[in-house]
Amino acid sequence: MKYNQPWAVSDPNAPYVNADHANGITGSVPPAASMEEPQRELVNIVANSGQTPIDDDLEQVTRAIRGGTLNFRIDQGTANNMVVAQLSPPITEYEAGLELRVLVAHSCLAGSPTTIQVGDLAPATVKRLQGTNLQPNDVLAGQIADLVYDGNNFQLQNIGIADQAGNGNVDRYEITIPYVHDTGTANHLIGLYSPALPNINEGRTVEIKLANATTGPVDFKPNNFPVHPVAHPDGSAMFPGDGVVNQIWLLVFDGVEWQLISSRPTIFAAPKPKGRSLQFMDPTAGWYGTYPWGSVPCLTRRPTVAGNRKTWSWSAFVRFPVQIPKPWFYSSYQYDSREVFVSAGDAGASWGGCAGDVTCLGWEGGDIDTAMNTYIASTYGPRGGYGDPDTVSMGYNPSEHMGTYTVGILKDTRWHHLLWTCDSTIGESRIWLDGVEVTYGPVPANLVGPWNDVRGHAIGCETGCGSPAIGGIGSDGAPTWLGTRCRMAEIVHIDGAVLPWTAFAQNVGGVIVPKNPMSLTFGTNGYYLNFSDGSAMTSTTLGKDYSGNGNNYTPINMTASRIHDDYPGAQDNTETFGPYTNGGAWPNGLPPGWTSVNGPGH
Repeated sequence: MKYNQPWAVSDPNAPYVNADHANGITGSVPPAASMEEPQRELVNIVANSGQTPIDDDLEQVTRAIRGGTLNFRIDQGTANNMVVAQLSPPITEYEAGLELRVLVAHSCLAGSPTTIQVGDLAPATVKRLQGTNLQPNDVLAGQIADLVYDGNNFQLQNIGIADQAGNGNVDRYEITIPYVHDTGTANHLIGLYSPALPNINEGRTVEIKLANATTGPVDFKPNNFPVHPVAHPDGSAMFPGDGVVNQIWLLVFDGVEWQLISSRPTIFAAPKPKGRSLQFMDPTAGWYGTYPWGSVPCLTRRPTVAGNRKTWSWSAFVRFPVQIPKPWFYSSYQYDSREVFVSAGDAGASWGGCAGDVTCLGWEGGDIDTAMNTYIASTYGPRGGYGDPDTVSMGYNPSEHMGTYTVGILKDTRWHHLLWTCDSTIGESRIWLDGVEVTYGPVPANLVGPWNDVRGHAIGCETGCGSPAIGGIGSDGAPTWLGTRCRMAEIVHIDGAVLPWTAFAQNVGGVIVPKNPMSLTFGTNGYYLNFSDGSAMTSTTLGKDYSGNGNNYTPINMTASRIHDDYPGAQDNTETFGPYTNGGAWPNGLPPGWTSVNGPGH
């Protein structure tokens, strides 16, 4: 359709003007074609789209354009040779920019180029976007192929499923992830991919069908490439139950380790859900005259084989629900401000001549401050009077090896992470609170004591002679009248290794919370107690070891009322230090109110 200028005007682009008789202007006279031809053009659009033009519908042109039927045809040809009916109006040649949408009758096959023929025009080749021939399944039966003519060929705009065959630079791919059956052993995957992987660059993605269930940390060796660990996306190692037989794992190499993208839920999923805590002695009670000998609540165990007696890490979350008041020392005796978290062996000569040794961690009593300390293979020599630990030796004797203590007591009721490490092969013992090393003390080189030996061990009370023998053997008994008024949660013991506090806890938004320990190597006498089963007060329920070692603890004087939902990380238990009693200037790097003392002197 051309533009029709006003009647009797020679300029083919002359505009139409309105009549203005007052100013002597004669209005334009429209020729017949200016009214007839636009109508016929619009009617043709409507009719070519398959609609019947009618007088009372003024949206037919909109529907014709929006519907897309003007360039849509149904394939009536054979595989690799599409044939469609002529367009309306008919085209006489393929022009650059021509777009066709074709409902494909047959999937693309290998063997010959794919073509399309419109009406009686010659067939034109269909190519990928960069000019290469289509590959099998680039177009599929039932697919609507979007084709645009580039002046030489029709380009396929929407590849269906394409593989990597063919020559030239292929612009779209079928993503074929290498897949293999695992031929390794439990926790040690081997993938013999064929063809072999060309590399394990960052981003390399593979699938492997497991031959064994996973029981802990996992590593993976594909073809002849080096072994690397398999980790969760947060970097944590695999937990028991993350993989089961015949499960398919999707792994992506991040340059350091293989990240597991797909896994099944496990009972040890990280991060840990809110757990439970165990209250030992009543938080408001003093010992002296309150808990008769043998009535202190605690957990006990006697190992059947010795572990590493020189090196360990003992971790727990500790909370005192009630602030422990300073006792009037001379009337209440030192036991009223003494807390024993964990102990092993037999308390020494000061207890009626019991010639044993003891290794323990706790608070030590006094009328001014309380000192966190450890005894390592100590005989608890006589005190020489009741004095404040700031001014006396706290029973320290170089031959008795009480080597680590720090002055100060936590004066809040919040959860705190406590870590005690010892390595006598390098002669040191350390205590960490909420990720801060609060004290360091030397121990004799290569010292061995009752810890991790075939001796009585107790959590929540001190071991000593005169009490029922732990495991029914020897003089290592429990409980005595020395215990702790705290709650504990997430107790983890590592036999044979010194680990950092970050192996057990993490700072999440300023709150120190437990980490899942199941990726750790616990060692012979290592254990993990989380008190999740309070159905009975037995070693296989409340005292169950969840490390997989079976190092269960036997509850003594425990009741279900001592199990609490109170747990580190609760919003009302933020990890901040309260006021302290000893004041003064403290070394950089220690929490407010703490000072570190190395050795016997203050």
